Parts: sequence; C-alpha cells; structure tokens
Amino acid sequence: MTGAALDQGLLEGRGDATLADYADAWTHDDICIRLTGMGAFMRCPSLLNKIRGAMGQVLLLGASDPVRDRKPCNWSQTCAAEVFFGARPRVRVGDHDSELTKPYVLWARAEGSVLVIGIRVFGRARAWSGAVCEAMAIALRSHVRWDQLARDLRHPAPHRIAITDVGRQGVTGIPVDSGGATTVDLAFATPVSAARGDPSIDRDLIWANLARRLALMAPWHGIAAASIHPALVSSLDGLQVEIGEVPAKNPSRAGKSGYRYLDRSTLPPLLKLSQLNSGGLMALRMGEHTHIGRGAALGLGRFVLNARP
Repeated sequence: MTGAALDQGLLEGRGDATLADYADAWTHDDICIRLTGMGAFMRCPSLLNKIRGAMGQVLLLGASDPVRDRKPCNWSQTCAAEVFFGARPRVRVGDHDSELTKPYVLWARAEGSVLVIGIRVFGRARAWSGAVCEAMAIALRSHVRWDQLARDLRHPAPHRIAITDVGRQGVTGIPVDSGGATTVDLAFATPVSAARGDPSIDRDLIWANLARRLALMAPWHGIAAASIHPALVSSLDGLQVEIGEVPAKNPSRAGKSGYRYLDRSTLPPLLKLSQLNSGGLMALRMGEHTHIGRGAALGLGRFVLNARP
C-alpha cells in the first residue's frame, strides 16, 4: 500500500454507518514503555513534544526517499513515517475542511520514580504498531534530549536510560450498552487548547471539538468523516452540564525547553453531565481514547469519565 493508496482507502470509508457501527469498528493499540528512575521528568512541560520529535527522527531514518523529501511514500508497504507524520487528505466536515487527524496520541504519567510513556495507535494504523513500538524505545534511549528537559528540573540528566518494560495491548470495540448510566463526571487530566476560545468559559467548544475530532478519526476505522459527523453532533446535543470543582491552578510555562501549545491552553473545571443517551456515552468513551481539540496527539485534552447510575 503506497502513500497514495493509503489516502485513497481513507477517503473510501462507509457513508451509511451509524454511531453504533463506528463503536463496533473501533480498534486501537496501547503501547506503554516504563523508564525507571525518571518519574521527575513528568514535571517537564515539553516532555511529550520532545518525545514526538525524537520518535519522528527515528522513523525517518527508515523511511523511503520520497518521504525524506516530504513527498508521499512510493513503497508497496508504506513506511511508518508516512503513516504517522505524513500529510493526509483534507475533507469537508461541518462548515469547513480539515486534514484527517493523525492516528495516534501520546500520554505520560509518573508512578513514583517510574516514568510511563504511552502511545495509542488507532484503526488501520495498527498495522505499523510494531514499528512504532521499536522506534519509540530507540527514541527514548538515544534521541530524546533529556539534558535539555533536565533544565526544567535543575538537576543533571541520567547517564543511562533504563527501560524496564515494554507492553502492547489491543482494544476492540466501544461498549454500546450504557449500563444504565445517565450521568457522568468528566475530569480533565491535561489542559485543553484554547487557540480557538476558552473551553472553561464556552463549554460548547468541548462538544464541538470532540465531535469534529472523532469524525476526523473515523476514516482510520473505515467510516467516512462527513457522514458520521452529524450523528456525533446529535449524540452530544441536549447534555445538561453542571460545573463542579475548579482546578486550583492552571498550568503555565514552567521551563525553557518549550511547549508551543501550552501558552494557549487551559484546564477546564470538573463537568457533571446528565441527560446522557447511549450515543452520547459512546462518543465520550471514544473521546477518552482520542483526547479533545488541537494538540491532542501531544497529550492535550485528555480526560477521564466516572459514570454514575
């Protein structure tokens, strides 16, 4: 499958799919890499930005010549650099065109002194999960500029990067049954991009961004973006929103290494959602996996749901 064939396949998704079809077609791989003794790096504001850049460098080393020249891959088996970093087609969703979203998100968490780095790979891009897993491990060991990140921590970078475990788990399908839950708490674990407005003030932006992002991810699962977008918008209509706890402190620029989305991001308050139907809950569960808004591939807009009966 060349780069052109990949794009053509993404544009030929089902046009008659329902939201339940989308949930049934959903697949992703979760790749987790554990770095011992590096939990403190979770405080670095540019951590995932640096990791993404390093992973791209490693993938580019094994890429085709056209991709290295910023052109579509011409190999019969498209290289991973094309899949994860190449330009994808633009499609009309709602009232304007957007490029199909990149088929992955990064995330990180600290477990005591252990730093866990994760990458989630969606839909048909899972065929390249193995290549991404190896590239990520190489990038963490030899391409991430840990010395630059350490400036934010004011202590030296480790002399040796110790990877203690690499795990990969596949997920198929999003549960259709709501389990009787009509109310959920939605808590943001990372800030949301505020480049197009402050979602802590205009909460409709959250639902609009979620519906749009899920629509632009749908072709990776074999479903046309434009056709599923109205169903996603409709599933989130009518939600009753109650504002819960407001975060004590919004993130701000904390270091010199840079995180270009952070200057225009905000951490919305806890949201208590009611009047949920099964479609709305499915969309929210998908959103837990994809995050919301711009910068989602870099970990922004990650949220956690807590369903209540």
